Amino acid sequence: MDYVIAQYPPVGVSVFLDSIIADLGLSRSLVSLLYMLGTLTGSLSLAWVGRGIDRYGPRRAVVAIALPLTIAIAALGLEFRQVSSSSEHSKKPEE
Repeated sequence: MDYVIAQYPPVGVSVFLDSIIADLGLSRSLVSLLYMLGTLTGSLSLAWVGRGIDRYGPRRAVVAIALPLTIAIAALGLEFRQVSSSSEHSKKPEE
């Protein structure tokens, strides 16, 4: 089952699409365009990644892929926390 979901990620994204649109204030077409661009960008790297796996082996490839991904996710988490805390301070107290 995990393999099927990994091959078709829009199943998971579509559940949150309305929330993403509402929270970010973007149009559905813009969100769809951005998702498409991300998917195309990822697909363009598949041949390069495949050659790297063939050349260096899957263990080294997993480390080479997981390390930057971990750093990127941690950076996004820190940025989200910073944005969340700054938006709480900018709210005016109710009178």
